[in-house]
Amino acid sequence: MKHIQTPKPQFQPPAMTTTAPSVQNKADISLRNQLESPLLQIPPEVRNEICKLAVLSTFEDDPISFDSLGVIEAEHRLPWTHVCKQLWTETRTLPFAICAFTFGTGRDYEVFVDTTSAEQRDAIGTLNLELMCDGGEMRWAIDILDEEDDEDEDEDEDEDEDEDEDQSDDEDETGDKVETRFRPAFPNLQKLNIEIACFERRDNAIVKRWIADLKRNNKGVVLRIKKRVSR
Repeated sequence: MKHIQTPKPQFQPPAMTTTAPSVQNKADISLRNQLESPLLQIPPEVRNEICKLAVLSTFEDDPISFDSLGVIEAEHRLPWTHVCKQLWTETRTLPFAICAFTFGTGRDYEVFVDTTSAEQRDAIGTLNLELMCDGGEMRWAIDILDEEDDEDEDEDEDEDEDEDEDQSDDEDETGDKVETRFRPAFPNLQKLNIEIACFERRDNAIVKRWIADLKRNNKGVVLRIKKRVSR
């Protein structure tokens, strides 16, 4: 019996093509979106209000969780903003502008500042701080909330210039140096809500002095401070 060997199929290598749109294609796509997209035909002011309602209607109190590799588990809450570049451009800072961000520890605050861009932080208007009246938390709060004297900063800048060159600075995702004090980090902040949990009555005097300094050094920001005694 004669054995017939089946020939191996011959596969042609894929053609060298690119999926990147040309400048003309981008212009055509943009024009078609303007003419045919019902959403893009709506006035920008109305479209922004729709986007705000979409963001606010999906609120969830879901703390970020990490797996064993330290990877943040999350999903994109507004996938429709990735439909086209115009929508993404119009809404990329919207969640930061209309949402209030709450921090319970100094580490949470520092991670947020380090992982957001200056543009995103510029859009933030409201911050919430939930503090415990202990040495570590209050020291951290004083460090980020108290404004330093500008003249002292200028004098120290020249003295520490050489030292700073040898030290690594924190950078955000854009590679820019990050200022962790809240006024430089959030230049357009309008409201700061602070809740302080005091474990003993004697802590009230400490908190009272700190609040007085805080109000004096941070004029222009609406401060809402609530104290409570935890038993």
